[in-house]
Amino acid sequence: MTIKHAHVTRLNFLLAVGALVAISETAHADTITISGTACQASLGRQVLDIDRTGGTVANTNTLAQRSVTCPIPFSPLIASPNPTLFVDGVNGPGATISCTVTMMRPDGTTFPQQDFSESNPASATANRPWRHSVTFAIGPGASASAYAFMDCILPAANDRGPRAVIVGVTSLQ
Repeated sequence: MTIKHAHVTRLNFLLAVGALVAISETAHADTITISGTACQASLGRQVLDIDRTGGTVANTNTLAQRSVTCPIPFSPLIASPNPTLFVDGVNGPGATISCTVTMMRPDGTTFPQQDFSESNPASATANRPWRHSVTFAIGPGASASAYAFMDCILPAANDRGPRAVIVGVTSLQ
């Protein structure tokens, strides 16, 4: 085999491998999970009341509820997606977390928002872990790029500490 022939053979091999990689890199979905520590105080003046330790986010203010904003990561969406996300949290007795999830197109317009609340009755004797599912039916022709975030209202803490926490968000496509 000549040097020239070896280079042509190697080039053909690399082109074939490149074609296979290109074919295998067509639409696929990723599962992406972030912890509650990615959430930030929605209002700058409330930042000292938000605790982001232990992988969760919580309100430490004993006098008032506080709002946090959480990013929701998505991989590029396929042509006709129904992206789903799961929000995980834990509520102590008598605590409620209320959230609004917003998905935006690259031009800044939004899809219809999804609102939800998770509660634990005041009569409960233990914390209640929860998982809430949110699905956006954005349909065919939607952009392959979408951005999402979640605004949540966390209840005031009590004398023993936070009464509810957001553990994290998982996005599926």
